[in-house]
Amino acid sequence: MKLGFEKTSLACLPHFDTNAPPASLMVVPAVFEGGENKNRQKSSRGGPHNDGYDDKNNDYILKDGECFNARLVSS
Repeated sequence: MKLGFEKTSLACLPHFDTNAPPASLMVVPAVFEGGENKNRQKSSRGGPHNDGYDDKNNDYILKDGECFNARLVSS
């Protein structure tokens, strides 16, 4: 009895990468609402005063050991 395919027809099947991580590990975690605003208030040190700048010339004043933009600043 002939089934209509030969051994060579298996080459046209899709190739699945069995070394790939499961799809559940590849999902990006959700960002909660207000998360960006919370980080902004942390970094500005002054809250809403002067649009977050430290002086009237719209400059940021960095202090020793201050964490600015998720990086450690030291002078």
